Formats: sequence, structure tokens, C-alpha cells
Amino acid sequence: MQLTTLKAQVKQQPILYGGLALLLVIGFGLRLFHLGQYPLGVNQDELSNIYDGYAIAETGADRWGQRFPVILRGFGSLDYRPPLYAWLSAGTIQVFGFSVASGRLVSAVLGCLSLVLIFAVAKRLGGSMLASFALLLATFSPWHLLFSRIASEGTMLPPFFLISACYLWQRARSANYKPGTLVLLGLCIGLGTNTYQAGKLLFFLFAAMCLVDLWQQRTRFFANAAIFVAGCLLGAVPQIIALLAAPSQFFARANGTRESYGFSFESFSNLFRALTSYFSPEFLFFSFKTYNNLSIGRLLMVEFLPFYIGLFFLYKAINRKQVITLGAFYFLLFMAVIPGVLTRDNPHALRGASLIVLLPLVTAAGIVIIYRTIAMPWLRNAFLVIATVLIVWNGLVDVKVYARSEELRGQSMQVLLTKSIQRLATYQNAYKNIYIENGSNEPYIYVLTFCNIKPQEFQRADNKVGQNKDGWDEFEKLGKYYFLSEQEIAARVKAAPVKSLLLLNKRTAAYPAIDSVEHLGEKMYFYASHAE
Repeated sequence: MQLTTLKAQVKQQPILYGGLALLLVIGFGLRLFHLGQYPLGVNQDELSNIYDGYAIAETGADRWGQRFPVILRGFGSLDYRPPLYAWLSAGTIQVFGFSVASGRLVSAVLGCLSLVLIFAVAKRLGGSMLASFALLLATFSPWHLLFSRIASEGTMLPPFFLISACYLWQRARSANYKPGTLVLLGLCIGLGTNTYQAGKLLFFLFAAMCLVDLWQQRTRFFANAAIFVAGCLLGAVPQIIALLAAPSQFFARANGTRESYGFSFESFSNLFRALTSYFSPEFLFFSFKTYNNLSIGRLLMVEFLPFYIGLFFLYKAINRKQVITLGAFYFLLFMAVIPGVLTRDNPHALRGASLIVLLPLVTAAGIVIIYRTIAMPWLRNAFLVIATVLIVWNGLVDVKVYARSEELRGQSMQVLLTKSIQRLATYQNAYKNIYIENGSNEPYIYVLTFCNIKPQEFQRADNKVGQNKDGWDEFEKLGKYYFLSEQEIAARVKAAPVKSLLLLNKRTAAYPAIDSVEHLGEKMYFYASHAE
């Protein structure tokens, strides 16, 4: 029935649906093209998820040997995280092999699917015009686009499950909450808790909102609520097990970042400032090329005026007869940012990532409202053309600027370390010991990835791992690879005079130089322990 209806709509509005198909092709292309090169390099948290996915695909356990993990250790006792991204990347790695691009493919596919869901949700929310502009805006959104290309558990997983839950909620209400629709909705919400630390609170609040709506329907509330909660619990089983079996690990990441609020006026002021920071013009529109937690831009600059019109006059654009009412939509915005508000460093683009599927709806609503206030038909049509051209122009300019800038492409992607370890891999077999000057960003995970060390080898290797006072790993030894300070390397080379390769952060005359790697004026240097 729905397929027949869709075919009829396509025949009636071929230009509209042809344009939508073209938009999806562009959106999919922007998210899938050269995943290994855009961004340049790779972030350590990406590699943590990707390598754990590789380990699960190879051994059924994470890299630390935990079989069928329901929580991942990451980089230490402070870094425990939900496992869903690693499990999904295990699937892409099984199909395409182990690589950065294979790991990022999970986010890219979810980003593409979220575009379709944004359109579907927006159409029920406010009609075809709102849906078309929401899709157009999301297609070129710097925030959505870049987060669709990064293999962090916090970039695309929470937004995808949020927009999926919105869509399934709309479907469930239109079907009068039939049991099957309630199970699917609950399962989606429960699975959302396995995405990211912020997702635990986000999807708990979403479930509460759905229960309130079930109560308001006054029809079979207890039976419907039981079915819905059962679906939620089924999807959340891994996190429930983690909570019961290892509560300290379950709360570890939150305990390390939580902000303290009290009942004073100052605390209220700080809370309100943190909340509103996510909707400020500087954060959303006027800081493209400014790095913020894996993002280098949020929304398009040309969205500024229609966004705030949509935010404050949303009631003029949405259908009041569907489930996502005005109050529900504002609560969705609140849910998307509250995990960030309750932690430090606001606004935080990663903790507020769920906004990327909601904010295009707000701007699209503003465009619809402006359109409806214009009296003359020709001027209305001209406005739509101008709005479309400006969005596409701004989006393409941002894509071009990003693609041509090594600095932007490499923001927080440890490009120099990535290139250095890739170069090191070409030398590794010729040396008995390899010394890498230690720094931040967990260089051992780059060695595991680019020196082709299989998970089974890592788990069997002679490893030495310490932890700093904050609970982060300090890897000292991985088989023949040592991660030490320059002074410790010098002492070890002197004490163990075997053929060794040194990778140092600074130039030195103490050893024979054999190579170097450069990125944007910064270098790492390769030395041999003795003349060759």
C-alpha cells in the first residue's frame, strides 16, 4: 500500500522527487567518497573502536581479550565505553578487510540512512516543503557531513538512533500503537543506550517521553507500556549487564567529566549558560574552520536567520495532529544537549551530536514560515529558488574549503603520528627493537593498526602497561616496540646494544639519521641505534 502511494506521488510530482533523488545521491557521495583521506590521518578514539571491531571479527573478543564485550575498556579505567560501534565495524571489517576506511564506513552508512529518515520525519512533521529543505540542509551540513565520516562512537550512532526513534514513534502513533510498532520503537530506544555515554541519558528521557504519550492516549496503557518497556529492555540488555556486572566501569566516563551544579543562583546561571551555548550564533553559524571536539563547523552560515525564526515560531510550521508536538520537539532539543550540559567544556560538539538530525528541521521550519508570510506568488517562488541556491552555494564552498585544507582535514586526526607509524612499518622487520618517543594520543594503537599486528598477536605479546593518576593507560612495551621518553630511550639503547630503530620528536646528533616525516611544518625523525 505504501509503495503504491509512493509511486503515485512520484508520478504527480516528478520534478520534486527527481530533485530529492539527486540530493540523496549527492549526500551519499559526500559521505562515502575516500573515507580514508577525508579526514586526513585518524583519531586515536577512532582507532580504538576500529581495532576492537577487528579483534571482535577475528577472535570474538575485544583487543584486551574480553569475549563478547558489553563494555569496552578503551584506553584505561577512565575510558570504558559502550561497544556498539566496535560490533558494527566488526561487520564491515569482515566484508572489506581491516582498514581505517572500513571502520569509518559504519558512520558513513548511518549518516546516509539518517538523511532518508530526516526527510521521512520532517514530512510527517510539516509536509513536503519542510521535508525537502530539511534534507537539503542536512546534506550540506558541515556538522552532519564530517561526523558521518569519523569512526567515533559519539559522532553518528546517537543521531542515527535518535532520528530512527522519532520515525518509529511517528509510525507507532499513526498505527494506534499496535504491539509490533511498540516493540520496534522500544528496541530502537534500548539499542540507543549502547551507542555512547551521552546516549544512556538521552534515550532514557526519550523512553520517558513515549510513556507519557502512551498514558495520555488512555487506551490499554498498562499493556502497551509493558510491551514498549520490554522492547526497551531487550535493546538495552548489554548495558544492563554492564551496569549490574561492573557498575564502576559503567559510570567511569561520566564520573571523569561531570559538572557540579548546586541550588545557588550562580549554579543556575552556569546551567542556563551551558544550555543556551548550544544554540548560540557563534557556535552554530559563525565559527566554520574553528575546531570543536571533532567538528570544524556546525551549520551553514546562511541558515542563521531562518534557524532562529524556526526556533521561536516552530508552532507555525508543524502539524499539530502528529505525535511530535511542539512541546515534544522542544524536549527533543533539550534531550540532545542535556548530556553535554551536565558535563564540562560546553558547548561540546561531540556530546551534542544528536542535534545534527534535529537542527535541519528547525531551519527548514523557518524557511517554510518565511515562505508562508510572503503574499505574492511570484515572490514566494523566487524566495524558494534563492534559499535553495544559497544553501547549495554555502554548502559547496564549505566542502571545497575543507577538501583543499590539510589543516582542516587533519584537525585532531594525529596526521603526523599516522604518517610516521605508516613509514615505520616499512622499516620494522629490519630491527630487533623499536623505540618510539612517547607522547599523548596512545601511539601503541597506531602501531597495532599500521604495523599489521593481529589481535591474537597483541593478546599474546609481551606487553607492559601502566596507568597515570587519572586512569589513562601508559603503554610502555608492546612486543619489540617500546614507548619511552627520550632519556629512557637513550638509557635503554646504551644498556641493550642491539640493532634498533628510534622514532623521536626532535632532531638529535646522538644517532645516525635515516629518515623523517613532516606535516604542516612539524616533523618526526627516524634514527638507527648505530651506523648501518
